[in-house]
Amino acid sequence: PAAESTAPARFKNSNTRGESHLPKANGDWWKIFHDPTLAQLETIGLSNNQDLRVAAARINEGRAQARVAAADFFPNVDVNATAERMRNSNTLPYQKGELIGANPFGGSSGGAPLILTNQPLTTTQNDFRVPAELNWEIDLFGRVRHQYAAARAQAEALENDFRAMQLSVSANVAGSYFMARALDSELDVLDKTVQTRRGAVKIAQ
Repeated sequence: PAAESTAPARFKNSNTRGESHLPKANGDWWKIFHDPTLAQLETIGLSNNQDLRVAAARINEGRAQARVAAADFFPNVDVNATAERMRNSNTLPYQKGELIGANPFGGSSGGAPLILTNQPLTTTQNDFRVPAELNWEIDLFGRVRHQYAAARAQAEALENDFRAMQLSVSANVAGSYFMARALDSELDVLDKTVQTRRGAVKIAQ
């Protein structure tokens, strides 16, 4: 026969200070029944509900927006670091240049100019640049403060919606489970009634 599940008396009443003993919406309130089957069904229902997954994703998005809004209270530093390495090879073409003035190796000033031919040496050059830009908006008129408060309120509203949906899902699972248990109890009573009637028929026969 199916066991009967009853709610503890303290689940229905309040304490001496008038505070309700009802658990929070996001608590495992069904554990007060000490029914492992119900606890397993609640875990399955809450874990596989697609609406709850969407609501949880919205909470993460709302929290991220609140963090972005809070970042406006602090200075914004934009750093674009760049690094460049250049190397000149000695395999480049030869360069020729004319020496201006008297020929140091002899000859008259009016003679043929001295032509120097050289080849660039191999050189390596590193160029590092770290430009930084600092922006900080002073919240004189409360724009940043109000924007952050609105983002936090939106995030809290999404969390409350999630808790309400979580409570609704868990209540539906528990309601369906207790209805099934009640039907099991009725079937057990009907089976016993049928057996009793059959016994009465045999006695009558």
